[in-house]
Amino acid sequence: MRKLNKKAGMELSINAIVILIIAMIVLALGVLFVRGLFVKAGEKLGGAVSGAQVSKPASPDEPMTLDPSALQFSVSKGDKSKTAVVSVYNTGSSTAPVGIYLTSCSGTIDVSAGIDIKLIAPTQTIAANKAGNWNAAVLVNTTKLRKGESAVCTVKANSSAAQPLASTTLTIDVID
Repeated sequence: MRKLNKKAGMELSINAIVILIIAMIVLALGVLFVRGLFVKAGEKLGGAVSGAQVSKPASPDEPMTLDPSALQFSVSKGDKSKTAVVSVYNTGSSTAPVGIYLTSCSGTIDVSAGIDIKLIAPTQTIAANKAGNWNAAVLVNTTKLRKGESAVCTVKANSSAAQPLASTTLTIDVID
């Protein structure tokens, strides 16, 4: 009788150790997976902010530049996003967080019919009298567009510390 209790106690402790080892392995794999996600997200965000190659940087005379200033979306290819390089010059007297936004669009693309046009870019801090650069994603829902439609959109740069810094226009054309 006594032997059975010792055997049951031994099996219980072995089971507990095995479960503990499996739990530690699953926890380690989970931590590595989440860490990998954050590393990839950081690389993408860093590339969006610092990796922008500007052909014409913003200056005091032209505080906002956009390259290219016209994007073509192909309906047949199902284009949904394009990248535009935006450069903004901080004309303020202090370092400030600056964001770029698409404020309005006009043209033959009917945004009231549910056609979304969005510009996505992170806010970044720009030193006074310096330029900041973005790789901005321009997203368009092409499922309702037709060849030949176009829109001219206003892109603005705003700082929470000052008045709007600058604005420019972006032309969106629908091809084939």
